[in-house]
Amino acid sequence: MSLIGTLTSGVSAMRAFTKDLEIIGNNISNVNTVGYKGSSVSFADSFSNTMRSSAPSTATSSDQAATQVGTGVSISQITTNFTQGALSTTGLNTDLGISGNGFFLVKNPSDNQTFATRAGNFRIDDKGYLVSYQGYRVQGATGGAAGTPPTAPAAFGDIKL
Repeated sequence: MSLIGTLTSGVSAMRAFTKDLEIIGNNISNVNTVGYKGSSVSFADSFSNTMRSSAPSTATSSDQAATQVGTGVSISQITTNFTQGALSTTGLNTDLGISGNGFFLVKNPSDNQTFATRAGNFRIDDKGYLVSYQGYRVQGATGGAAGTPPTAPAAFGDIKL
């Protein structure tokens, strides 16, 4: 491998390591963010040059393993950790949590765009709607009285208290 190839291999490692540090920094900076899901990075060889191929053993020599020289590293994937986080009691009736799989659906009232979130730190806005901290309205079964389930078929829309 030439000197330029060696430098290229080192540069690819530095770039991959830099991205890994960015992901770690993002995880650390969001440690207190409600509903945040951390990420992790997996790496892979970019390419390997075969310097010597393998050879089976003969009467005078033993097995010869292949000799390969890597030419760098790349990021194979960035994955989000969706495992269950810790639920904590806040004392607020509008704070909700999901145990297990699932998401809350919230809708932006200005453009009707729907989002999924696991952050359950909700509040009641000035119009009586249950909303996220961005002001997005929480979606769910509507039409029932407080404390009783809605009658079938239940309507689905903005939750208003």
